[in-house]
This record gives sequence, C-alpha cells and structure tokens, in this order.
Amino acid sequence: GVVYRKINNRFIDQYVRNKRSFLGVKMIRKGPSGAKDLIKLVKNNQNIMMLIDQKMNEGINIPFMGKASNTPEAPALIARQYNYAIVPMKIIRKDGANFIIEFLKPFYIEKTEDKNYDIKNTMEKVNMIISSWIRSKPEDWFWMHQRWGKPHEMNDNNFHP
Repeated sequence: GVVYRKINNRFIDQYVRNKRSFLGVKMIRKGPSGAKDLIKLVKNNQNIMMLIDQKMNEGINIPFMGKASNTPEAPALIARQYNYAIVPMKIIRKDGANFIIEFLKPFYIEKTEDKNYDIKNTMEKVNMIISSWIRSKPEDWFWMHQRWGKPHEMNDNNFHP
C-alpha cells in the first residue's frame, strides 16, 4: 500500500488513484481517513510506502537539512508498535528518463521506555539519511512545494542546506 496526499483537484485525484489501482497498488489517504486501511495492511504483514520528505503543517519538529522541520511521525509510530522494519529507498535518475530504485538495509526502531524519544530518534535518523542523499546529488531533488515555507517567512539567515 502507498500512503498518499489527496490531490486538491478531485478529477485529477480520481484519475491518479484509478491509474495506480490498475497496477494493484492499494492507495491509502494520508491522515485519519486512511488510518484503518493502513493498520489493516500492517496487521496482514504487507508492505507500506510513505513519501516523507515533504512540507508538512503537522508532525514532530526535528532537523532536516540543518533546519527544524515538521516531520511525519507515522513511520516511527508504526515501526515501534508493530515491530516493523523501516526500509529507506530512493529513486536514482540515470540517463534521460531512466531510473533505478535503491533499497538500503532495513533497520528496526530502538525501543526504550520513552515512546516519544524513540519516535524522535528514529525520524531524526531517517531525516539524516534523506539529507545525505540530497547533499550527495542535489540536482536529482525537486520539490513542488516550499519545504521550509516561503522565502519571506524564513528568518534564519544562517540556513544553508
């Protein structure tokens, strides 16, 4: 299953969901509406994918590329509660429109008695992995959103990703 953000235009959203479901991919809406479907997949020991390097209005505030950023906590919450492995993966651009998918070594959340610490620690590790990918090949990264807000909203003059 793939967790996705609903596209604002309902016609395009329906089109995209139809195309992906044709491929046998279970589309799960981000947020409370998709939580039951997500947990059902997890309990059936199926794989789930989440794109997490996006601007968010919610989440835990932890460093990403050297700047505090809202980061989803769902990957760490699920990994902790269901002893699920986190498998970082990235898509690498080759010549033209050719890509390969690289899977990194799976890791499990380091559980302590402090659930909040475990979630924060795990997502900091995930953000560090993604940050290292971006720094190593920044030309492959393109965000359709303003990851840290609009330029006039950024007041940290020392921010240099």
